Amino acid sequence: MQRVGIDITAVDRLESVIRRHPQVLTRLFAAEELVDAGIGPERARRLAARFAAKEAFVKAAQGLHGGSWRDIEVRRRANRAPYFVFHGPIDAWMKAEGLTAEVSLSHERRYATAVVLITEGDA
Repeated sequence: MQRVGIDITAVDRLESVIRRHPQVLTRLFAAEELVDAGIGPERARRLAARFAAKEAFVKAAQGLHGGSWRDIEVRRRANRAPYFVFHGPIDAWMKAEGLTAEVSLSHERRYATAVVLITEGDA
């Protein structure tokens, strides 16, 4: 079994939502994601890419399975390659179903995109 999800997020739209409702940051992103996104002009693009990854995952998984956005955490390896860390109900669902997920991110000035592949067994 394989499932694919894709998402595109407008950087300025996410930036506008965060400006109007700063509490959305802690609703959507885990603490480590916020730290890794840094500060400055690149922050909005990095957060938009992570949000796109979460959306793409939900599409591929066909729902949140009782979890929340913060239960889907996007981290970076030392070589900057993204990967998921799951928590709570989503982690339990992934393990119970024997699923793994891979993610690819891309962003430019105005948009961030993500593609997610969920497969049975080890990727």
